[in-house]
Amino acid sequence: TEQIVAETLDRLFIEEKGQRIIIATFSSVLARLQEIMLLAHKHGRKVALTGRSLQQNIELARDLGYINVPKGLLVDIKNNVPDHELVILSTGSQGEPRSALNRMARGEHKQIQVHAGDSIIISGGTIPGNEEDVARMLNNLFARGANVIYGPLATVHVSGHGSREDMRLMLERVQPRFLIPVHGELRHQHLHARLAQQNGLTAEDVFILHNGSVWSSDGEKAWLEEDVPAADVYVDGTLVGEIGDMVMRDRERLAQDGFIVVYIPVDKRNKLSGEPHLVSRGFVRMDASGHLIDAARSQLKQELMKNGRNPGDITRETLQNFFYRETQSRPVILPTIIQV
Repeated sequence: TEQIVAETLDRLFIEEKGQRIIIATFSSVLARLQEIMLLAHKHGRKVALTGRSLQQNIELARDLGYINVPKGLLVDIKNNVPDHELVILSTGSQGEPRSALNRMARGEHKQIQVHAGDSIIISGGTIPGNEEDVARMLNNLFARGANVIYGPLATVHVSGHGSREDMRLMLERVQPRFLIPVHGELRHQHLHARLAQQNGLTAEDVFILHNGSVWSSDGEKAWLEEDVPAADVYVDGTLVGEIGDMVMRDRERLAQDGFIVVYIPVDKRNKLSGEPHLVSRGFVRMDASGHLIDAARSQLKQELMKNGRNPGDITRETLQNFFYRETQSRPVILPTIIQV
């Protein structure tokens, strides 16, 4: 529970009495933010905020009366507050690249530099899919000499999501006419639907939707309309929706293995009339891999001279096979036929 987290944080405030404390947590967990502020006040520390979403959420929650901020507790990050009298509340518990804590970890934060002795508390569990980003950020913080405290080391986070019993209680209290599970993965939605059917709703009253589903109701019954288009729309600069899956696959392949442009001089009969010229970009360095390029050119020349097929097709097939055999890579081959 949040009470256990509060007790852990209280103990850490005592243990880290002479150090600056930086706490990263979710900007939406107001109860946690409130508890941290009260603990800072209790232990004689000021609180500075960094991270736009955190600043906006606290300001809004304060205006609406959801958070009680003791007078004089919040200070500007630019104020010269001694380390042992300061708590920095930050975004970035998930290792988001542009978050405040990750910028500190990389030494890119304009106002806060992590230094040896700082106590950094990650008060947020790692969301599945963010493991690599979080691990990279933690390593960077440790490399800067910080004392990093996170999930496996102390109970500094508990889930803010409702448990099965919380959802059962909600169903009993609200007694909904219909239910549309919307959070979590598909397996979570199906289990939520099953729970609803165990608590008074029929299978016809529960709807598991996908992107593009259209749900309608007249208050007495509900049904699904015809789906609407809801595919991904790629935005690339000023281009919106013009970049499709094929273009993205091409970019991934180019990024992975690079490409080779091949200039092939031919005569009017489409026969090779000179030396093929290869230019590598993002695959190998021309000056460092001259032997590889020369061998590729030699094999291509042999195939073009003995084969009467389309020179472009021969070039792609020959070089793709050659480079994969020699390097285990598949650069994109771009033949350019030049009539001379």
